[in-house]
Amino acid sequence: MRTQEYKFQVYGLNSSLPLKYYLRKIGISSTIIKDLRKEYGLVKLNNKITTVNELVKNNDKIILTIKETFVNNVIPSKNKLDIAYEDDYIIIVYKPHGLDTIPTRHNNENTLANYVTYYANERNENFIFRCLNRLDKETEGYIIVAKDRLIYSLLTSNKSLHKVYTAVCKGKIQTMEISSHIETLKDEYGKNVMKRIVSSNGKSCLTKITNSKYNTEENISVLNIELQTGRTHQIRVHLSSLNHPIIGDKLYNDVEDNIKNIPLQLYCNEIFIWHPILNKTIHLFQNIKIEYK
Repeated sequence: MRTQEYKFQVYGLNSSLPLKYYLRKIGISSTIIKDLRKEYGLVKLNNKITTVNELVKNNDKIILTIKETFVNNVIPSKNKLDIAYEDDYIIIVYKPHGLDTIPTRHNNENTLANYVTYYANERNENFIFRCLNRLDKETEGYIIVAKDRLIYSLLTSNKSLHKVYTAVCKGKIQTMEISSHIETLKDEYGKNVMKRIVSSNGKSCLTKITNSKYNTEENISVLNIELQTGRTHQIRVHLSSLNHPIIGDKLYNDVEDNIKNIPLQLYCNEIFIWHPILNKTIHLFQNIKIEYK
């Protein structure tokens, strides 16, 4: 079992409001609120045990105790982690190229989730691997993991995470917005395959190239990219559709790059995350070594 205490101060109300509605207002899921009713003492208001039906007003102090009992199906595996930030609520890890974020049918032991699970167990901090963002196996960058369901609920409902990617492409690309629909291809049996394409039959998505630096000698562009949507392979598909595929992309690039031993030059190397418990923004930036030949 994992137990974590959360403290909040009520603000932004025009009049008194039942606590359960205030908790929904700040981003706590209805499922968690229901669970707070199941055991006496999980909810305190101004240091007194109460229920989620109690009225709250501005400046009231709330204490919630979150208990989680679960079976963790992720196999713990020991490996080195590049931990960029950690506190009682979240852990942020920088994932290298070539590592799956979560277990797959073909790899259920050597993923970031396995390594984080082992790390947590060694510290007697057993928690389910709940990541706010996933990265392709080939993509390097920050992964944010919530240590319990309440902090996960707060972070996801309030859209607290902002990511900036760096990509390296052939040719000269200007700053622009790329708006299209991306469709998942299917095989002859109707099952999804890995590759995606730009197609009117797909889901809408928007990619913003916010900065571009062009190297004339090498004929490459180093791009800063922000996503307004989070489709699988979105950046890779959009740049490929412009005939400027990411260097090292074995799936969406041509044969010329496939014969080179260059990892995918796509990095989620800058993040801003608003921490709802500490009431501050955590900003992380990773310098990267660009490879293009």
